[in-house]
Amino acid sequence: MNNKGFPKGFLFAAGMAAPQYEGGFKEGGKGISIPDCAVMIDQSDRKNHIQFDPENVEKAIASDDLIRYPKRRGIDFYHTYREDLKLFGEMGLRALRISMAWTRIFPNGDEDEPNEAGLKFYDDVLDCMIANGMEPIVTICHYDMPVALVTEYGGWDNRRCIDMYVKYAKTVLDRYHDKVRYWICFNQINLLHFEGFASVGIYKDSDNYEERCHNAIHNQFIACAMTKQYARQHYPEIMIGTMLSDLMSIPFSSDAEDVNITMERNRVLDFYYGDVQLRGKYPRYIEIYFEEKGFNVPVTETDAKLLAENTMDFLAISYYCSSCCKASDGLDPTKSSSRPGVKKTPWNWGMDPENLYQNVSEYYDRYQVPILVAESGVGLLEEPDENMRVHDEERIEYYKTALKSLKRAIDHGSEVIAYCAWSPIDIVSSGSGEMSKRYGMIYVDQDDFGGGSRKRYPKDSFDWYKHIIETNGTDL
Repeated sequence: MNNKGFPKGFLFAAGMAAPQYEGGFKEGGKGISIPDCAVMIDQSDRKNHIQFDPENVEKAIASDDLIRYPKRRGIDFYHTYREDLKLFGEMGLRALRISMAWTRIFPNGDEDEPNEAGLKFYDDVLDCMIANGMEPIVTICHYDMPVALVTEYGGWDNRRCIDMYVKYAKTVLDRYHDKVRYWICFNQINLLHFEGFASVGIYKDSDNYEERCHNAIHNQFIACAMTKQYARQHYPEIMIGTMLSDLMSIPFSSDAEDVNITMERNRVLDFYYGDVQLRGKYPRYIEIYFEEKGFNVPVTETDAKLLAENTMDFLAISYYCSSCCKASDGLDPTKSSSRPGVKKTPWNWGMDPENLYQNVSEYYDRYQVPILVAESGVGLLEEPDENMRVHDEERIEYYKTALKSLKRAIDHGSEVIAYCAWSPIDIVSSGSGEMSKRYGMIYVDQDDFGGGSRKRYPKDSFDWYKHIIETNGTDL
């Protein structure tokens, strides 16, 4: 308690996801992934997420179009990673969270042997990160499963996906265990209601959709536990974590029904995923929820033993905005909002970094494992001035408040590994497919349709974050 503030060596970091930045569609033997089939939504519909249906996915698989499918081109990091990572190093990042594209390593997901060209690419990327002073934090699957696992196997509802994922996970752990200490098995494993198809490969209009999704998530739980088991046996020095999208809600009012529904939402939409993976078993409240819904989520004795013996080493979370709910919202996560009075972005996301203190503290109190803030930031519409400089004061203010909130959580006893600002550079939006939704501290001269010079220009937030890192967060 006498040494308050960010600990020495705290990982002031940033994060990004391969489908949003990498590009290199079909290069080096890469197969087609789910995000390669995502069509950018119309800008008039920005408050909604990209949706998938079988007909459009079939059309995407048959097409080589790079304009209609923006995640195929990203920001061309596949060809520019040396220059980009050098720039991140100049910002002073102590760590960088990336993801690996499953389809670079197993193009269809079901091959017996990995694609060496894909592995070599990540050899080079990781070496370049380390050479530029950044510790790698790697997400094994960031909404990036091979689309063949959907078309041929039906997605994660099929237990065969467990073995294919574990083969992939073992491959990357074997190859990179001496370069990567922190591994996240799945990005935001609980975000079914917004990213169901990207996460588990099940179409939203499928029969018994919610039940199938929970079966799919159970299979992902088992895949995580098997990955942890393998890591513990072979590479005990590395850490395997799970990741939640922070859907923790606060009541809209002090009314008893608002308070009660908030607790129910937090259990069903957020805590149950962490409880299974960090406490090692299904909590009774979710078993009751499944019973009331008539869901059959089969958990074998072998599954239960595997989960109990292979809990995750840390909890990664993404935090962007607060969630405030009323009794009338029920358990529908789309019917919540930020706290009253919070300013919203054009995508209807509230800029509310103050709530990070409460949520990080509650997660740590509940699970008593290290917390890694794997994503946190704000997407804005931005234009550079005549000198190609973006003056992003709103982003700086967001990060300043978020880091103050995180420091308070650390001061009050929470163990936090890292803060990964989302993101170090402008990338294609996960939810809408736009470049216009800019999160980066480096501006990329590229429009929604891939036009522009693609040159990189530091924003004001680049210099601000560099100073924060140099001073270890003492000058907030």
